[in-house]
Amino acid sequence: MKEINPNFFNWAIRSKLYVSYFGSASDGVRIGQWDLSKTRMKGIPFILPDERQQGLITKYLDQKTAQIDEAIAIKQQQISLLKERKQIIIQQAVTQGLDPNVPMKDSGVDWIGMIPEHWEVLANRTLFSERVESGREGLPLLSVSIHSGVSSEEVSEEDNVRGRVKIEDKTKYVLVKKGDVAFNMMRAWQGGIGAVTTDG
Repeated sequence: MKEINPNFFNWAIRSKLYVSYFGSASDGVRIGQWDLSKTRMKGIPFILPDERQQGLITKYLDQKTAQIDEAIAIKQQQISLLKERKQIIIQQAVTQGLDPNVPMKDSGVDWIGMIPEHWEVLANRTLFSERVESGREGLPLLSVSIHSGVSSEEVSEEDNVRGRVKIEDKTKYVLVKKGDVAFNMMRAWQGGIGAVTTDG
């Protein structure tokens, strides 16, 4: 019997080739795992180079995947910093305007801070009014996400929130129109709010 380098075996069975084969040879998924019998497992062919090649391949994959993981970590850090910068730019623009030299005043609201002198602070109730209308057939079913606000097209089955079953009768939903502000009552505190860009 040939010697098998455990690390080589680990890399091999995690490869896309073998993962795909395990899936096709199984009897489906049960409790989050493949239902793969011992008999079928024993019959799966395995490519086995000599011990030296196994060691070289393992060393190569260890080095290359470590480099890729490092590159991913750097990119993720860059993305995180860019997202933070994006939020800072948005906050500065909506609370201080675009002119850094404009005279400022205290907004009177602690968490808002200073605002341009000629701006006003008003309660939402003076700017918006609630409208509750039933949805209509022929309009897309939209969603309110904490990541991207209100969708602009029909919610796909894949993106359906928590796999919730869609109700066929559109009148059971609330109608929103372009220009409205819609929010998810349970997720508004996380950012589940946004402007509507299409009727739905």
